[in-house]
Amino acid sequence: MNTQSGFYIYINKDAGTVANLGKQALETLISQSGIPVKHLYFLSADDIIQKLKTTDKDAPVLIGGGDGTIKTCAQYFIHAQSSFGILPLGTMNLLAKDLGVPAKIDEALAAYAGGIKEYKMDVGIVNNEI
Repeated sequence: MNTQSGFYIYINKDAGTVANLGKQALETLISQSGIPVKHLYFLSADDIIQKLKTTDKDAPVLIGGGDGTIKTCAQYFIHAQSSFGILPLGTMNLLAKDLGVPAKIDEALAAYAGGIKEYKMDVGIVNNEI
């Protein structure tokens, strides 16, 4: 995954951290993080999935939201056979914690600015959902 051309960052505009910090403050944190950004979107969870369908499959993508947003996007990425990173912007951020993504948004952004490693992870299906 080539991150030099910049990340596509999709943020659930209704995520808890967006509500608490505000869109402007989050945009500032991202711009100051050192992460190369190609596009930054604040969208509803449903609109994120629609927008992902038009994004280059090999482009580096970060998804900002809570566990529900991440789960929904993970289903898309599994079927697209591509990867993504998580920006923990929800209330619990359980998957991000399990994967070792820093819980504080500024620390998570700094981690991504420092470079990325891709990992494969197992997923399960419960009640016909990933």
